[in-house]
Amino acid sequence: MSMETRIVDQRLLVVRINGILRRMEFEESQRAAAKLIREIGKLTALVLLDGFQGWERTEEWGDVSFLMEHDSDVAKIAIVGPEKWREQVLVFAGVGIRRSPVRYFSDSDSARAWFTENPAPDATPPG
Repeated sequence: MSMETRIVDQRLLVVRINGILRRMEFEESQRAAAKLIREIGKLTALVLLDGFQGWERTEEWGDVSFLMEHDSDVAKIAIVGPEKWREQVLVFAGVGIRRSPVRYFSDSDSARAWFTENPAPDATPPG
C-alpha cells in the first residue's frame, strides 16, 4: 500500500505516502478525509512522503472535486519530503488555487512547529 491516512490529536490528519501514489488509493484517502470532516469539522493535514516515488501514470489526476468541495475545511497543509519532489508536489497540492496555506518541509518537526506558529482560524493546533 502506498498511502495510509489516520487522524491524530483530534484534528490532525496524517497521510503517509510511500512508493508510487495510485489514483485509487488517493480517491480512498479523499473519501476518508471527507468523512472525517463531516464528523469532526475543520482539519489540519500533515503529508509525509516516505520513500515516495511519484504518481501512477494515468490521465485521471485532473479531478479537483475534493479541492472545490472541501478547500475551506482544511486549515493548513504541511508536506514533508525530499527536496527533489518540492515543486511537483506543491503543484499537485494546488498551491496558488487553494485558499488554505500549504508549505513544504524537509522534516516533520519544522512542519509541526509551523502548525503552532500561526494557527489557522477555526483550527485546533495539533500537539
